[in-house]
Amino acid sequence: MKRLLIALLLFSIMPVFAQVDSTVAINDSSKVDVSQLVRQQIELAQAKQEMQTIQETARQDVPERRQPQVIKRIKLASNNSSGLLEKFIFLSAAAIVIFGFVLIKRKMSEVKNKNEKNLKRNIQFLREERVMRKDNPNLKKIRFGLVNNTGTEELSEEAITYTAKKLRISREEIILANRINSYKMMNA
Repeated sequence: MKRLLIALLLFSIMPVFAQVDSTVAINDSSKVDVSQLVRQQIELAQAKQEMQTIQETARQDVPERRQPQVIKRIKLASNNSSGLLEKFIFLSAAAIVIFGFVLIKRKMSEVKNKNEKNLKRNIQFLREERVMRKDNPNLKKIRFGLVNNTGTEELSEEAITYTAKKLRISREEIILANRINSYKMMNA
């Protein structure tokens, strides 16, 4: 790192030492007549100054138009009232936008708090080993029908899949119901 800094310092200083003295002879093709350039610049400056004085005298010769003072006051009053109206509209719009953002933020925090409360409640139920689930009454009827079915034959994979799709329940429920039925038949 130190070497890099030293190298950068040397490269930045090198152009200063590499400059050539300005008194060295210059080719004839690059010679410039400095006195002629100075004369041209002086003439341009004098011409500009003359134009400015002519414009100033022309402005002084033309009389200024003065409008009645009453009109100026009316214009100021109308400009002032429109400015107040614009400010009022702008501030009202800003207040509505801010109110909307605050309302949205509160709703989002309520939803977040509700989700957090549900999560905490579900975790508490799991710790107490009380799992809460919602039973679908339609599926409840199908499940009781499967358990009460008297068929004890072994079902093939295709038949299980077909029955599960037809009843819109999982394959494992059908397999479980079949096992329960076979257990009932063995104990009966």
